[in-house]
Amino acid sequence: MKPLSLPARRFLAGLLCLPLFCALPGVGGTGESVPADQHASASTRAVLQYLTALPQKKEKKLISGQFVNGYPAVTLATVEKIHAEAGQWVALLGFDYYAPKSAKLVGLEERKPARWESVNPLIKAHWQAGGLSTINLHMTNPWTGQNAWDKTGNLAELLKADTPAGAYYHRQLAMIADGLADLQQAGVVVLFRPFHEVNGGWFWWGAKDPETTKQLWRALFRYLTDERKLHNLIWVYNSRTLLHYPGNDYADLTSFDLYHDDPAQAKTAYAEALTAGKPFALAEYGPGRATKVTAPLNYDYGPFAQRIQAALPGTVYFLCWAGPWGLDANPNVKALLNDPLVITRDDLKRELFSKLPSP
Repeated sequence: MKPLSLPARRFLAGLLCLPLFCALPGVGGTGESVPADQHASASTRAVLQYLTALPQKKEKKLISGQFVNGYPAVTLATVEKIHAEAGQWVALLGFDYYAPKSAKLVGLEERKPARWESVNPLIKAHWQAGGLSTINLHMTNPWTGQNAWDKTGNLAELLKADTPAGAYYHRQLAMIADGLADLQQAGVVVLFRPFHEVNGGWFWWGAKDPETTKQLWRALFRYLTDERKLHNLIWVYNSRTLLHYPGNDYADLTSFDLYHDDPAQAKTAYAEALTAGKPFALAEYGPGRATKVTAPLNYDYGPFAQRIQAALPGTVYFLCWAGPWGLDANPNVKALLNDPLVITRDDLKRELFSKLPSP
């Protein structure tokens, strides 16, 4: 019998994710995974397979995560503080090749050495210890040179490298690709989350024409995968809606960000995310609200995994944001990281990393 083509395999995999075929009602993923990147490395495929199978487990099914910060203030101090309190290492760390909103811009696109050179060593060290990392990008506005929160610009111009904004944007992409290539050379698999919070109107790429946004995502996918030959990426779509979703051939996970005490507030968005038939992640989490938070929140993280399991049961990982939302800044992180549902770095090392194929 002639082997099924890749589109046919993806179609069948999609069918298996319909409610009729799901092993557990309301849970994304079926135990089988087809990477968006046809040439994904063996390790990338193994990580994606591991994520896809998590919702079917009864325990050790929710990967713990913490965003550590963006360039240039990136350190592991937050993670070490969490470990000192909980006696456990978080499994997933979040990084950004770009600076926080408050940082002063000083020609960072041509900066030497490149910004990733200060970030990647921490990602590599965490990988060597048995941990996963995710990268998002608060990319500089290609029209103005200001930060990601400057909403100026027409996305269609970025599809052409011969426009001023397109040229600036592609210089950024080259820098990002260099950093990801350095990680690929080290054997590191990355949960890659570009154009995050694409439904929101607070970034230059957010809440724009859906079809143009899809084209921009697909163009980025082709550039990194085909031109730069980066096969260490798990592509994470991030939005409260699938309006800008580029299609299953261009994404491996769906996700959204949530800043609210109660995960049940996001049930509607979660139900929509599951219709893509991909594993789901809570890519950013913070109790309370997303802006103008300065005082300690005193959020009880102890029962957090149980709350996620009750409201968003197919979630494969959560990533707490830094600052007042972080695991280090709120009580009962020890109870959370010792919850039977939660996966720590030691769990990942035993369950995933010990089984990864040799480089």
